Amino acid sequence: MRLGLRGRILLLVLVALTPPTVIALVVAFEERGEARAHALSDVEANGRLVRSDVARVLSGTSNVLGAFARDLAARPDRRSCERLLELLPRATARYSSVGAARPDGRVYCGATRMGLARPMTEVDVSRSPWFRRAQRTGAYVLGNLGGDPLTHARALVGAQAFRARAGARPSVLFGAIDVRGLTEATALHDAPRGTAFVLFDNRGRIIARSPAIEHAVGQTLRNPDFLETVLRERRGASEVRGPDGVDRIQAFAPVGGPAGDRLYLTAGRRSAAVFADPNGDLRRFLLLALLGAVLALGFSYLVTKFLLQRWTSAVVGAARRFGAGDMTARAPAPRGLGELTDVAQALNAAAEDIEHRQDTQARLLAELVAAEEETRRRVAADIHDDTAQAVAAAGLRIDALAAELDDPSAREAALEARKALAEANKRLRRLLFELRPPALDEAGLAAALELFLSDSFVQEGFDWRVHDRLAAEPPPEMRAILYRVALEALTNVRKHARADLVEVLLERRGVGVAVRVRDDGDGFELPAPDAPTEPGHIGLVTMRERAEAAGGRFALSSTPGGGTTVDFWMPDPNGRASRVSGGA
Repeated sequence: MRLGLRGRILLLVLVALTPPTVIALVVAFEERGEARAHALSDVEANGRLVRSDVARVLSGTSNVLGAFARDLAARPDRRSCERLLELLPRATARYSSVGAARPDGRVYCGATRMGLARPMTEVDVSRSPWFRRAQRTGAYVLGNLGGDPLTHARALVGAQAFRARAGARPSVLFGAIDVRGLTEATALHDAPRGTAFVLFDNRGRIIARSPAIEHAVGQTLRNPDFLETVLRERRGASEVRGPDGVDRIQAFAPVGGPAGDRLYLTAGRRSAAVFADPNGDLRRFLLLALLGAVLALGFSYLVTKFLLQRWTSAVVGAARRFGAGDMTARAPAPRGLGELTDVAQALNAAAEDIEHRQDTQARLLAELVAAEEETRRRVAADIHDDTAQAVAAAGLRIDALAAELDDPSAREAALEARKALAEANKRLRRLLFELRPPALDEAGLAAALELFLSDSFVQEGFDWRVHDRLAAEPPPEMRAILYRVALEALTNVRKHARADLVEVLLERRGVGVAVRVRDDGDGFELPAPDAPTEPGHIGLVTMRERAEAAGGRFALSSTPGGGTTVDFWMPDPNGRASRVSGGA
């Protein structure tokens, strides 16, 4: 991408503003890091407190069931069981029910907050995982979140196996810990402001949440990757999206105690709240930095526009006029701007030197063209006065000879010779026209080209058009060069193109005149710039050399099957641009 002087100055201003911006960003990110570390410290401390509280409740349940199990092992009858269990659900809101199941899984006694549960014949817990685990281990176990066997409320079931007699299959005493009661009995009930706790099992099902969200209990964590990380690493911290869809910085760890690795607790704070102060400081700085950058760039833009735009625009305009062939174009030299003044003066000195050389070249070219045209005129006159007359006289003699011959074969030979002389005379006339057409001086460039086309192309089946857009005829030497280049291009079309239509365009471009010759013929692959000249392409070299010698430009475009276009532009010797034409 091209970057101008003003763009470079504005870029320097931006570069100057970069260091303080980078420093401010580094400070802001350091503040974010400190805020994150402080938030992690807080949530880890709060998480330890809540985990300890939950572990205390679960340990209490383990102790109670263990004590009751020992009593039931001594007196396993139903009446003793009911007297023992009746008081527990009424004494604390922690349990939604307690009960005892025989070895076959049928509950034979139980109690809820409403009192003893009867009848018990339909309650079978033999398929419950906690029941099978308790029988298998013979110790206290904690089940996953499920339904209370007696009330069907959501609960965590703790179970303790006991044997009514030695050698018998163990019975199981269970206590259903109500999840709402668990929340109210622990620090989950009074979570610190801004901190959220989630208690979930190793299947990712939410057991308790504080602050509470409707229908959250029993749902599965929305982020399976986070659950996988918790189960794999057991302890740690990360920034994840919680079940309420809010991003939080969270610390996680297993509850431990009787729960072991079956229950996990996460404690988290909203990321937006943690980073509120650093983000606010960063936004304020970025706003001030943006305002400063806008003011600095605006001031720089106005200064550079006032000092440079007029001068650079004038220099660019002068350079374009000069490049288009206007040798009088000069760059303005400002005062008091040091290097800019030196640049303008150097450009003007180079322009004057080029103008002087161009004038010298133009004079030499004019003399060369005049000498060449004079030579062509002399050769044409000699051919017209001598050779053409001799050919015409020979034709008359052959006509007279043919009239006197009686032998048919001799007369036929004479007539064939007469035809050959007529063709030679025709070629001589064409050569005379190409050497120096009278119409070029008498009627102008367009008329001379039309005369050539009507004489050479129509007889060979070509259709042609000449579009003359010149308001005035070019000077004689310029007209002669344009004609020669056009003639060479048209000759190439006649010899090689096999075209149906050829068009010639004459127009003024900038401070010069352009000739464009376009045909719809076969076209060809353009040779590489450094490729040697191929046979049949010598005319292209001649046209290019004429263009360069005249200080003009030559362009050739062609594709196989797409025709050929020859474009030649030559500067006007007076070096003045046309008001109605574009640049060359």
